[in-house]
Amino acid sequence: PLEDSPAYRAGVMANDRVTAIDGQSTFNKNVNECIELLTGKPGDPVTITVERAGQTLDITIKRAQIVTPTIKGVHRVDDKWDFWIDPERKIAYVRMTQFTAGAVQDFERAIRPLVDSGLQGLVLDLRFNPGGLLPAAIDMADLFLKDGLIVSTRGRARPEQKVFARPDRTLPDFPMVALINRQSASAAEILAGALHDHGRAVALGERTFGKGSVQSVVALPSGAGQLKITEAHYFLASGRKIHRSDDSVEWGVDPTPGFYVPMTDAEYREMLTIRRQEEIIRPRSEDETKNAQWSDPEWILGHLKDQQLAAAVRALSHRIDSGDWKPTGQALPENGVSLAELQRAEGIRERMARELMRLDRQIEALAAGAGANAPQHTTLLPDADLTGGTVKIYDADGNEVGELRITGPQLGSWLEGGPLEPAKKADE
Repeated sequence: PLEDSPAYRAGVMANDRVTAIDGQSTFNKNVNECIELLTGKPGDPVTITVERAGQTLDITIKRAQIVTPTIKGVHRVDDKWDFWIDPERKIAYVRMTQFTAGAVQDFERAIRPLVDSGLQGLVLDLRFNPGGLLPAAIDMADLFLKDGLIVSTRGRARPEQKVFARPDRTLPDFPMVALINRQSASAAEILAGALHDHGRAVALGERTFGKGSVQSVVALPSGAGQLKITEAHYFLASGRKIHRSDDSVEWGVDPTPGFYVPMTDAEYREMLTIRRQEEIIRPRSEDETKNAQWSDPEWILGHLKDQQLAAAVRALSHRIDSGDWKPTGQALPENGVSLAELQRAEGIRERMARELMRLDRQIEALAAGAGANAPQHTTLLPDADLTGGTVKIYDADGNEVGELRITGPQLGSWLEGGPLEPAKKADE
């Protein structure tokens, strides 16, 4: 069960098998049907029957709104988060999943006791953080910066606005590593960028997503819908624009030089699968507790499959032991991020092309089955491979205005849906 959820407070445990909900068997019911039985008016009770270690138990849960925690630690001790990843060196780990209205207060409740206990280093994990409320990102940055520009907004039709840090709530100046990846977006990029640009933290991981637009929503006079308008974009203290447009080669926040640690989608999937298991509230065996070596980068790499966290712990350990930062990743290669994004974009295009070919085969099969009743489809070009050929374009008066070289197959598929039709020959 989720931490502090109604099910958790009622005593539901991990691996409980729900066999009935308010007397109705869950056999042959799908997930949505079970959810419909479980949900209801806040305050109303629902009784579930569970099987646990050979016993059958009835547990009554008082329905209530579920609030998902946004601040998490490195692992659980019973039902609480442990934020110390290296208790000996006093290195803590805090993961922020999104920027909600109460996220900053939750973060302070976690970090202040760590500071009072002699915190010497912090890993702030902003990976897979989709963002959230701008004020929360600003307040978070304000905790770490005494002064200086946090973020600014600029737009064509609105004056530039700047937000500066204030010294009244600033935490002590301990070493920090901010973990970022290509799914860190919006408010997470504002925080990571502010820490990076002011030298307050080492940014480790990958370039961030690139979502930094200021938008407003205007209702249409007809009442038929709403129009979302981009009015401005966010800029970091360095002047770098966060937002990624279709023609951008630079966006978001880059890792600090020497701390570029890329991971593939397959590696992320493996890491997240293991992380989800660590988040489950359940009793830990003595062997699990004894064999865990959270402060050992090699154990983190081998057990948690988290290359970026291992590099962060290694970097902070060296910083605390020697007083300087030692790169634990790669140098950010020139155009390396753009090349990786290019390869990802080409992969997406290839998958879409394969899907289009699959749809073409389905259409052909369905058309053959429909026979004479099939809708007539006009083919703009023959099915022959025209790679290497040329396309000449003429205006309405017959003047040639351009010539294009065909660089790949399936030209007809690319032209489908455009404002085109087969031209009539002069003798028709």
